[in-house]
Amino acid sequence: MKSLGFFIFAFILSQPAFAKLFTNSYISFELPDQWSCSLDKTEWICRSDAAGANREAVIILTAKEVGPTDSLAQYENYLKTPKAITGADGKPVMSQIKQVKQMQISGHAWVDGMHLGSEVPYYYTRYLATIKVQIAILVTFSAHQRYYTKYSNDFFKAIQSLRVIAAPNLVNASNSTGGIIGSASGIPMDMGDGELPNEPTGSSRSKKNALLLAILLAAIGGYIFIKKRKKT
Repeated sequence: MKSLGFFIFAFILSQPAFAKLFTNSYISFELPDQWSCSLDKTEWICRSDAAGANREAVIILTAKEVGPTDSLAQYENYLKTPKAITGADGKPVMSQIKQVKQMQISGHAWVDGMHLGSEVPYYYTRYLATIKVQIAILVTFSAHQRYYTKYSNDFFKAIQSLRVIAAPNLVNASNSTGGIIGSASGIPMDMGDGELPNEPTGSSRSKKNALLLAILLAAIGGYIFIKKRKKT
């Protein structure tokens, strides 16, 4: 029984930590481990601090005063339309729409949409947009298509922890026209500066978790077997 408890404890400790809470004047959420955020003009840009990972994925937050084209219905319609970007050959390339829906996060309504190639080529971008009082908020989660599986669980946990904390008197008068999704600058240009190398077939974290899970299952099976033998 002691060995089973040890393996369960070790498996829990091996899971990624989500204890770093990011908070600004309008939103809060839990950052993935080894990530940090910095303010760039009107946007917060969050990236991994791990060596060589700063171009693999990015989280961007921005907010502004609600304008005439800001509403959940308009955000949803906007995301249901493919976006055109310039491809490597200079010709326009339309983004691929993966999903668009409305969802509730902690009792607050958000529009949730995902595109491939809507900001720069080869990147998935998940858009989370909402309104509270007179503030329009946009959070985007982007990752290179060859690395999206590496960050998808981190993104999921960050999205589930989103909390809107905007005060009624918080406005950005310099950016009060146009819908927030259309006016946000999107992924920093250095993210799309050439394709990244292929995603590894298995990250070290996933291999470690798989090994610990196998050990945990073996320990549980052994414990059950011993219990049955004692009964017989």
